[in-house]
Amino acid sequence: MVAGILTYRRSDGNRPRLARMLKTLRLCLIGFYVLCFASLQSSAQEPAQVYVPSHPMDALTTEEVNLVSDLLIKSKDADDTTLFAAIALKEPAKAEVLKWQEGQSFSRHAFVVMRKAQKTFEADVDVTAKRILYVREVSNAQPMIMDREWIKARDSFMADPRFAAALAKRDLKLDESVFC
Repeated sequence: MVAGILTYRRSDGNRPRLARMLKTLRLCLIGFYVLCFASLQSSAQEPAQVYVPSHPMDALTTEEVNLVSDLLIKSKDADDTTLFAAIALKEPAKAEVLKWQEGQSFSRHAFVVMRKAQKTFEADVDVTAKRILYVREVSNAQPMIMDREWIKARDSFMADPRFAAALAKRDLKLDESVFC
């Protein structure tokens, strides 16, 4: 039936609007499948390339960030409930960077800000040596709000009956027209 619609032409030579829309949809789906197949095929053929920092000021790689969090968890300084607000390159001293020359090795350190058991901690991790230099509590400190905390706060107030009553008072519904 669809094939019949797609091949049907009016006496003036134009296809009906539905037929044009179906043909466009069919072409889009074919293009989508081709792109998906091509990306799957190319990813299966090419091994993932691991980025290796080539300069002391290069940002931490994904592998280095994962190493830092794994070291902190293995040492019990962090656990499954720990929120990592930041794991970033601890920049080397300017003199060290200036004397560095291409091809020379360099050490990598990570500065970490994390939240565990309602307390904020800072850590310095020697990424090159794979060891933790220090972890210390920072009293009276709150790192930036993180996604998990934001979602929990949003869900809490959206479930509050007072919020629903405030929406109803303004003739609003909790759907795509209200974003929190």
